[in-house]
Amino acid sequence: MEWLLGEPGEGEPLDLYPAEAGLLVLVPYLHAVQQLTSMAGALDVGPELLTVRAERDAARSSYESFLGGYQLLVHRAELRPEAAPVIGWWLFRRWLETDRGLGELVNAVAEPEQPLTAALDAGRLAKLLHGTRRGPDVCGPEHLARLAADDVLPGPGRQRVREQRLSLLLALAHGTALPLAALPDTIVEHTGIPYPVGPAELVRTLERASWGGHADLPVLRAECDHEAVVEALREYVDRLDELLHAVGRVVPERITKPMPQLPKRLSADGVLPREGVFSSGARFRLDDRRVRELLTGTQLYRNPDLAVRELYQNALDACRYRRARTEYLERTGRPVHPFEGRIDFTQGVDEDGRAYLECHDNGIGMGETELRGVFSHAGARFAEQPDFLLERAEWQRLDPPVELFPNSRFGIGVFSYFMLADEIRLTSCRMGLDGLPGPVVEARIFGPGHLFRIVQQPEPARETGTRVRLYLRGDAAEWRSWSAPDTLRQVLGIAEFATTVRRGEEVAKWVPGVLADTFRLERVEEMQFAFGPDGAESSAGANRTVVWPGGPEGTRVIWCERGGALLVDGLRVELGESSWALRHLRGAVVSLSGRHTPGRLSVDRSQVLDDLSEQLEVLLAEAVPVLVGAPDSFLTLEWMRKLAEASLYLADVVATAAAEQAAPSAAVEAVVGRLPADGKLLGEEGRAFDGTPYPLLLPDQFLLWRLMATGPHRLLDELTSLVAELADQGEVVTARPSDEQLIPLSHEPLVSENDLYVLAVLTRRSPRELALRCRLLGVRTGDPEVFPDEPGRVFAPAVKAAIERAHRAYRFPGGVLPWTFLVRQAGGIARAEERRESGGWLSEVPDEQDRRILCINCDSSGGFPIRFDQPVEPGHVVQASLRTGLSPAEVRRRLEAFRVTVEEFGFPVALDEEMLKWLSLGCTGHGPWLSLGRMLSPAQLLAAQREWRLPYDEVVDEYRRLGFLLPPVPTGPEQDDDLRLLSGTDQFGPIPADKVPGYGELFALAQGSGQSLAHVIERLAVYGIRVELRVPQYPTSLDDDLLADSSTPRLGANWHSGLTVGQTVPLFRVILVARGLAVPLDEVVARLRSYGIPLSHTELPEGLTEREALGLLSTKVEQLPTVFQPPMRLVQLLAIAQEVGRPLAETADLLQRLGVNVPDLASAVRAALARVPREPQPAD
Repeated sequence: MEWLLGEPGEGEPLDLYPAEAGLLVLVPYLHAVQQLTSMAGALDVGPELLTVRAERDAARSSYESFLGGYQLLVHRAELRPEAAPVIGWWLFRRWLETDRGLGELVNAVAEPEQPLTAALDAGRLAKLLHGTRRGPDVCGPEHLARLAADDVLPGPGRQRVREQRLSLLLALAHGTALPLAALPDTIVEHTGIPYPVGPAELVRTLERASWGGHADLPVLRAECDHEAVVEALREYVDRLDELLHAVGRVVPERITKPMPQLPKRLSADGVLPREGVFSSGARFRLDDRRVRELLTGTQLYRNPDLAVRELYQNALDACRYRRARTEYLERTGRPVHPFEGRIDFTQGVDEDGRAYLECHDNGIGMGETELRGVFSHAGARFAEQPDFLLERAEWQRLDPPVELFPNSRFGIGVFSYFMLADEIRLTSCRMGLDGLPGPVVEARIFGPGHLFRIVQQPEPARETGTRVRLYLRGDAAEWRSWSAPDTLRQVLGIAEFATTVRRGEEVAKWVPGVLADTFRLERVEEMQFAFGPDGAESSAGANRTVVWPGGPEGTRVIWCERGGALLVDGLRVELGESSWALRHLRGAVVSLSGRHTPGRLSVDRSQVLDDLSEQLEVLLAEAVPVLVGAPDSFLTLEWMRKLAEASLYLADVVATAAAEQAAPSAAVEAVVGRLPADGKLLGEEGRAFDGTPYPLLLPDQFLLWRLMATGPHRLLDELTSLVAELADQGEVVTARPSDEQLIPLSHEPLVSENDLYVLAVLTRRSPRELALRCRLLGVRTGDPEVFPDEPGRVFAPAVKAAIERAHRAYRFPGGVLPWTFLVRQAGGIARAEERRESGGWLSEVPDEQDRRILCINCDSSGGFPIRFDQPVEPGHVVQASLRTGLSPAEVRRRLEAFRVTVEEFGFPVALDEEMLKWLSLGCTGHGPWLSLGRMLSPAQLLAAQREWRLPYDEVVDEYRRLGFLLPPVPTGPEQDDDLRLLSGTDQFGPIPADKVPGYGELFALAQGSGQSLAHVIERLAVYGIRVELRVPQYPTSLDDDLLADSSTPRLGANWHSGLTVGQTVPLFRVILVARGLAVPLDEVVARLRSYGIPLSHTELPEGLTEREALGLLSTKVEQLPTVFQPPMRLVQLLAIAQEVGRPLAETADLLQRLGVNVPDLASAVRAALARVPREPQPAD
């Protein structure tokens, strides 16, 4: 301030009153105190903690939302933790609101009935302090309008305070003082990197900096230790020079009293590198033209229709702002007209034949300051502007305060206008602080980089507001098929103000606060959500809804029959990947606004980046009673199934509420105690089973459970006729939707510990409760007592972080390490919370050496991870040792640190590439590797013979020394084609000596080698591989089809699938082959028997025609089991019987005689009945 005012006696006297002089001295000190107190009061947010916290209050949530705009710096701090304090504190200072703690401070200074009370008025101090940080905006008309041009103070003596002049002087003085917090982000952007900006050196530079040169052109002199400091100070001086120009423009118009002799310009020519520190630097710069093309093209916003969304959101903000200002004026006793917001869109063609889209709102409007500032500056938000923050501070003093929650998140949205338009015409009138319309301003903009002229119209405005007309690109004919009403119908569900869209005769209207009938709830890819009685999708009738009248202010829940949507400020948004516990929002429309608006949205504001799972599910759970209590409920099993797909927790809540209804409707009663898949499993009366894999894999006891739980059913009656005990059903467990996730499809029901924890998060139940539920259902899992009893939400952050960090830390170019390995390596999700508290879920994070060791062939640049569900072979350890320079013992230690087992092997001291060949399949020197637990194939010994030209006995001795299992000794001499023959095919690999080959493997071997089947069988026998198959003397035309391997696309190739030579071929496969080849069944049977292939039956069951047999076999063919597979489940047998229209027992008998592995029905039902989940009996 001293430097700015100059030396006494120089220039014209400043004409300061004592009160003004006191304020000029005091305000800089108050500014420093306010900065310190605001930081001290917000330390609880954790400035240096830049990751998302599991538990956070409103301040922390606000801070994390702010950090979302600096993801590059946040990620850099994660990568280089030593930089986190510097980055965190810089961003913390940026986040702090400029008026934080200001009210308490100025009230403390302005003590009542003191000599300086009038001069130190709290409102005056707040406005002067606020102005110091405004930069060029200190000259804005709204700010100056708040300041008195000449305020006469009460009391003895003549005291005046000319606030406008003081504010300009203080802003200039604050700027020329070079405050560290006001420097550009260029500083922090050069931390956390090699050669970073040093905080101590930066402070030293600022302390030693000075202004020199001529009074008309002061030059900042500073010696800098970093290129970024040079750039930042030069950028800062440029903005300060802009402030000086703005003051120079406004002084003649608004300031009537003398000002000190201000400089004409400010220069940064004296900002130079410190001698000997660095000589030069270059700055990476963006191509302005290409960046503008990016912002106005579809690469960033993906869909040009989002420009319509942007128009609406900006109009919504304007109307909200005017409503809040009007409320403040009304409550402070100032006359103002009542406000009813209105937003109107018009799509049309002007008199010159140009297509346009116009948006007109009667909101707060814009003046010249707003057009020059927020509107034209990409990245600027009106909610962060000093004028708005100061006005909001005044609103907060009311009880209750006036609140405004702006919907805009990013200021680059105006760029999206040019996705549709090549010209923008804007007319606007700003509502003043007194509620009166200001001047009308107009602007025409011809591109995102255009220098547009702002013209003030002489005619006074009748109403405030903004009219934006976008002249659409191209000819008007190109836009005939595009509809603005249709575009807005897809995104706008609930309008806050009356909204109308016109396109010729087409008019779409939104009533404030009401879900629009025309809003499209169904997704494009699944336009139907309701199903008719025949299982087909039904689109008849309107989408019925049930509105929840309760709920916190700013929330709405509307249950709907079809579709669903999440609305933020009335506009459709999608849940992002963060909301992993809630996949999609189904069956309801949830609207969030005001304080419930998500903190982080995507750049185009169409996707929520925060995890809203818990917030939405709790809100919907509170709204459930109105749904189940509705007299005309649209609850169905299909509706419940879709709901469960989106949220298991919510589906359970709806089912529980339905069960608790005192007088439920028929629709509600029909879903009580039902699993969402019951409709697919049991079907409606008269319908066949659904053909999806899930019902056909259901274990028998769970099928009986569902039949017994759903009451009378003809399938149950048929089973009861076979097993009379079913008639005395007893009390079975009442199902809840999430039980479906506990029902495994394997023959031995088992739910892993890790699945239980994930399910606890998805259902909001405790892991112990779910473990007890598993026990009740007869599903194996861990001991319930070892699981915690806290609800799933406690573990949600840990489990989610576990999955995210696991995939991030263990991602390889060729794939992601298996989940089973990650769980094993972490010691189980049971300790996820403990690991999270101690610094992370995973105990080890692989370095580059580890990554090579964990990859096949040590290829961490493009390879796949090794198998973690089986021991690692010696060859991989040797290869890893050679590639990394680590000893085999160290390689093994690292593998075991990641919970990978290694085969026991005596590694020699000297390792070389020759050893890799000995340990590799086919002596290739790279994986696949030989396992000590498997017998070597004859082909391996032959390959070693040829590689080293050693006698067979020496090769055997070497492999015996290495510890491998050896095949039988050949009974005859080697032939030239033996190695190729024994190496097998790409599909099956080398022929093992200790296993019988499959039919398909044998046939593929003959076809691939070009040898006869007889020759192949003969050569295999020499190497101890016995094949019980005889080859007829004369081939037939049928052989080519019957003897095709399973990979050959021939109609007869599937009869031997999964069967080894000598195993019995079921008749049903032969029947299907005969049908596919259009050959009589007896001819196929005879030919297979001529090869000595055993068949389960050689003819059809008595009384069954071939056509009827095909009817039994033509459904669910892939799931029909042979005698070498587990028996057919009851659910599949019931499905087949129902489809062919035969009694269950008869169907089972026929299938058995066709070679299908069907269990004894009575025994299977009794065994399943004993395992049906039943309610526990009360103790005596």
